[in-house]
Amino acid sequence: MTGDENEPRGRAPRKPGAKNMIEHHATEDRRRSPAALDEARLRQQAIGVRLRQMFDEVVSEPVPEEFLAILREADKKSAENG
Repeated sequence: MTGDENEPRGRAPRKPGAKNMIEHHATEDRRRSPAALDEARLRQQAIGVRLRQMFDEVVSEPVPEEFLAILREADKKSAENG
């Protein structure tokens, strides 16, 4: 077996000085100022609003006739076998 016995299998060994990403982000979050946190929340809220708008646009699009024909055929076969 090669590498460090303590390293998880299937992963490349860590580079010297590399930090665990989870620990690294947790440390950064504690250092953020209230203004930075408010800005991050506003940014997330704006992203959420835009995603909902995009979803609503997609949901309101008409279903193509070819797709409806495929669904009708599948329903017909299902009823015959059911």
